[in-house]
Amino acid sequence: MREKEQFKNLSRQNDAIFADQIAKSVSSIEQQERNQRLAKKKEKQEYLIELNAQVKTEKQRKKYNILMTEHERRVHDKTIKAYETFGTE
Repeated sequence: MREKEQFKNLSRQNDAIFADQIAKSVSSIEQQERNQRLAKKKEKQEYLIELNAQVKTEKQRKKYNILMTEHERRVHDKTIKAYETFGTE
């Protein structure tokens, strides 16, 4: 009888230890998965920020390229007019 009780107590202790190990293992795996999700989310946010910066830069480049070409056209037009008027005077 006493041996059965000792065996049951020992079995319960082993079960409790095993359950503790399993719980720690599951907790560790869940934490790793959370960290991976957060890392992916952070990477995605950084990518979107970089992409938005590139789009903004490209828009500014297009805007200033158009402005510079208009400015260059005006300068060239003035130069051409100056030569035309210089030749007629």
